[in-house]
Amino acid sequence: MADTVCFGDSATFNNLTSIEAGFSIDSVIWDFGADTSHRWEPRYLFGNDSIYPVSLTAFSSGCSSYFTDTALVKTSPQADFTIKYGNIQCENNPIYFENTSTSSRLLVDYLWDFGDGYTTNAINATHAFNTADTFLVKLTIQNDLACSNAMVSELIVSNNLPLAEPFGLLSPENQATSDASSIDFSWQVADFAIYYRLLLSADSLFSQILLDSTEIDTNQINVSLSFPDTLYWKVQAINLCGDITESAVSVLYYFSPAQTNYGLLWFNAKQQNLLLNEENRVSSWSNAIDTTIKASQSTLNLQPLFVDSIAELNNQPAIYFETDKLDLGNLFDLDTLRFITTLLKAYPTGNYEFFLSKGYSGDGYFTIGKNNADSLIYYWIDKKSGLSSVNIDTSWVILTTELDRINKKINLYKNGVLAQSISTTEDLMGANSYSWTIGGDPSGTGYSFKGYFTDIIYLDNSATGNDRINTELYLKNKYSPPVKLPESIVFDYGFPDTTITAYKPWFTSYLWSINGETISSDSAITVNQSGTYAVEVTDIFGFTRLIPSRNK
Repeated sequence: MADTVCFGDSATFNNLTSIEAGFSIDSVIWDFGADTSHRWEPRYLFGNDSIYPVSLTAFSSGCSSYFTDTALVKTSPQADFTIKYGNIQCENNPIYFENTSTSSRLLVDYLWDFGDGYTTNAINATHAFNTADTFLVKLTIQNDLACSNAMVSELIVSNNLPLAEPFGLLSPENQATSDASSIDFSWQVADFAIYYRLLLSADSLFSQILLDSTEIDTNQINVSLSFPDTLYWKVQAINLCGDITESAVSVLYYFSPAQTNYGLLWFNAKQQNLLLNEENRVSSWSNAIDTTIKASQSTLNLQPLFVDSIAELNNQPAIYFETDKLDLGNLFDLDTLRFITTLLKAYPTGNYEFFLSKGYSGDGYFTIGKNNADSLIYYWIDKKSGLSSVNIDTSWVILTTELDRINKKINLYKNGVLAQSISTTEDLMGANSYSWTIGGDPSGTGYSFKGYFTDIIYLDNSATGNDRINTELYLKNKYSPPVKLPESIVFDYGFPDTTITAYKPWFTSYLWSINGETISSDSAITVNQSGTYAVEVTDIFGFTRLIPSRNK
């Protein structure tokens, strides 16, 4: 009888039965437990690795003889492997074969046969085929019980594989501004790409590489590093042959009011800058440039409210004022300032409202507010008022006040555009001893501002017009970031109804077109024909963007 066999192999049983001369064996029966056989020397495949009792009974002239023994079925391994990037590969390109075999026993031997005359005993293998053809790749493994198993997989090696399809960069948008210490980079999926490389550089020629991500198997990555003021980035899509399809180059401007040499004060509504009570009332608002400088309010019923997320502001926080105010003290005199930039939303109350004030009675005071009839901006300077006919209504608005001492003007910029220039005979270089107040009258509880602040930024006399533009652009991109539509939507058969959306809470209007012809003003459209679709969106600040999408 056969006493040992590896699981998965059929056991052959040798019949050693003998009989006296003159007699013959009429029949035999083998009993394997689950099955029987009447063959003289049968082959049998056991269903598991184990020890099995096997019996043989021989019959002759009405008599029988019985013999029993055991068969040991040893544990066998299970061979398996994967080919990185699949079973279609490129000629002369290294291919990685990963051994994924399993075994409950120690594996002691491996043999790869690539069908081109090359073999190796490595656990995992890398091999390049120098001929385009179809090959049968075989992996044979053996365990410490001398049991083996093999797997064969067909591999097609080609010398003519397609390049990765052209693709576009998604985010950050080209020429966007960011102050984040970590940034999410994303791009469109490129057909026929097996991996991507993200390249970051301090120059447009990519001679100063800051990051080379090597192989990325997804179309996005988060990067944390010390970003330069101007960052250039691009992505390479690599096909099976190692050929490169490269994206266009995008520029990212890294900017933070806290990291400039002309920033004096930056109040932003991040919770880390606030001291809150259990009702989210703000008793202290810290300057992000110098956290020892704080605007504070100890009286509970004068403390503004922290709102942790506003959908139309890209889910960023804000501070809501209504009969509330914060006192800053006399920390910055007018003669140190050139620009005051705020992002706010004001609600009509029928009363005068003070946004920012440095005194309200006496010589040299300075207050920015609005009048009691509509939302026109007022500047009260040294007992005189300057009216700016700029209606801020109830929209979110980026307002910048420029103190132009050379020309003795106050320039008001609304959402980055010069909206009004007010002449004044007063010398704005003069200092005063009044304290700054956010949201109301420094001398009392009147003229309360009703609305939201997200940011208040003071820039000193060294700031330039470009610094103002960068500050406003930073706020625009932070609170109203761009969105991109998919580069292509491809269907192999037919063209089912497909919805494309450009909706974001910070967009106020949409204008869709196909091949230049306007088709809808909804935030989303359903398309059922090929063509080039685009949407022009307008955000809460009145900025417009044209977002193209190619749909096939």
